[in-house]
Parts: sequence; structure tokens; C-alpha cells
Amino acid sequence: MPPEILQQFNSELTSLLDADNPQARSLLAFIRRSLGQYNLQDKISVIDIFVNAYLRGVEQLLSPSGKSIQHPKAWMRSTTLNVIREHARAQKKECQLSIEPIDESSQQLVDDSVIEENLDAVVKAFHRLNHDDRKLLELKYLQGMPWKDVRDKLGQPNDTLAALRKRGQRTLDKLRTEYHEIRPPVDRPDD
Repeated sequence: MPPEILQQFNSELTSLLDADNPQARSLLAFIRRSLGQYNLQDKISVIDIFVNAYLRGVEQLLSPSGKSIQHPKAWMRSTTLNVIREHARAQKKECQLSIEPIDESSQQLVDDSVIEENLDAVVKAFHRLNHDDRKLLELKYLQGMPWKDVRDKLGQPNDTLAALRKRGQRTLDKLRTEYHEIRPPVDRPDD
């Protein structure tokens, strides 16, 4: 790659750091706003995003393929957004539930008989449903079929998938209602 291409890229991007340049203010405001939209404003700075995008541009220009960047300012705008999205995805992966150690003196284990009673209640509630509702739940949730296959197995090819999903939701609601008739919710004392 000729060094003048890299020099041209550098000079155009250097102009984006000039406070008097309206395009610079626009790009930096865009980065700041995008960081706010992804709730990253306190986690990474505008300049870090800018530098990260700039380094990607240099890497692209220096790569063996030597792919050129025709409009560096527009390229920077889309690349900074991609960098922000990547940071947001990485942030979501890092946000896992923190598991607090259990104090053994306050540890409460669920009695096996309670689990058995709950499972028994679910089975009874399931059998209270009509045949078609049971079949729908069995195909979708027990066998894990996609809605299209469930529709075909139920022999209702004219039903829309949206209507079938809604029916599935209503069937789950019926199952929940039946379950709570068999095992009413227990009021917990306030902690």
C-alpha cells in the first residue's frame, strides 16, 4: 500500500479532532449520544471509541488485501457505531448474576416431598387440559418443535404462526390456572 493513502487517511481524521471543525463536533456528539443509548457513557470514553475505530482503519489499509477507505469521515461514523455495539455486547456477556455464598446456618433446602407434590400438581393440571391443548404443549414444549412443525402435526395448515403462538400462550395460562387451583400459592412471611 502506498504511504500516501495512509497519510491521506491520517490527515482527514486529524481534521476530525479539530474543535473548530463542524464535522468533528458532529462525529464526537454522535459517539457521545451512541454511548448513552447503549448505556456505556460511564464505561468507555468518546476518545477511546475514536481511537479504536482509527486503529481499525489503519489495520484495514495496511492489510494484505489493502482495501481502501473511500470516505474516511463516513467510514469513521459507521465504524465507531460498530465499536460501540461490540462493547455493548461484551458488557452484556460480563453482566452475569452474582452468586452470593450461602450462609449455612440460614440455608433452607426444599424438601423432596414438596418438589414431588409440585410435580404431581403440574401433571394433574396438564391432564385437566383438553386433548388439543395437551398435544400442543407436548409438541412445542416437551418435544421442542418449531411452531411451523407444531402447526403441521396438529393438522391445521391454514392457521397462522402468530395465531398458533397466541394459542400456545393461552394454553400455558390455562395450565398455570389449573396448577394454582390444585396448589394455591403460599403466602410468605415478610423478611
